[in-house]
Amino acid sequence: VEQVKNIKPLDCRRSVEERFSTSEMIDGYEAAYQKILEQRREEVA
Repeated sequence: VEQVKNIKPLDCRRSVEERFSTSEMIDGYEAAYQKILEQRREEVA
């Protein structure tokens, strides 16, 4: 919290846009769903 004054707003915005872009969010959700499906398959087998 003490370091918040050192964060440059534009750099912060760019970082968020890169990490939470639509394609990144889709990839993350797909990976999560795939992991769940794999775990379910292992439970059934």
